[in-house]
Amino acid sequence: MIKFLLSHDFQTSFWSSILSGLIVSTIIGFIVYQYTNIFKSPELSFVVKQDGFYRNTILLTKNASGSYEANFQFAVKNSGNKTIEPGEGYWHLYVDTTSSTIFSDPGVSDHKRDIIQAPIYPNSFLDLNFVYKLDIKKEDIETRKIPYFFKTIYGDYPNTAKMDSNTGKVLFKDMSFIGLELPKE
Repeated sequence: MIKFLLSHDFQTSFWSSILSGLIVSTIIGFIVYQYTNIFKSPELSFVVKQDGFYRNTILLTKNASGSYEANFQFAVKNSGNKTIEPGEGYWHLYVDTTSSTIFSDPGVSDHKRDIIQAPIYPNSFLDLNFVYKLDIKKEDIETRKIPYFFKTIYGDYPNTAKMDSNTGKVLFKDMSFIGLELPKE
């Protein structure tokens, strides 16, 4: 048996079979990756648009009263390699507003939500029609963050944001956050 395994004919056949299988598998894998969506997925996060630029944090400016403020627009960023189409998911954002918006959850003052209504292409942004003005005291900056999550047909973003099937609740500790940034002095 060992003589057979060590023979030149067996070794030639064995290694040529392995190499040809590897080459065929690589070609098929490349074709599947390029022309199907099997290995592609979106990767969603919230960002803010300030002064025409997208940012992962909210840049604050000091106002005359000594507290801080920011005006910005919310946007959804797709860092993945697959387009998310309209109707393929919902976004949820927890931010207080003094008056109701079209995104307000009835009876919950800080919960804003909506269905994804336009495509979000890979490595691009979707601006929401949700402009926000934030006023905050300096001592509250460290603790204040804006929690959010997405529920889509591709999964939850972040993947830790699992909804309780009985109550519909998602814990803030399981969500992602938009943080605040003080101006550089």
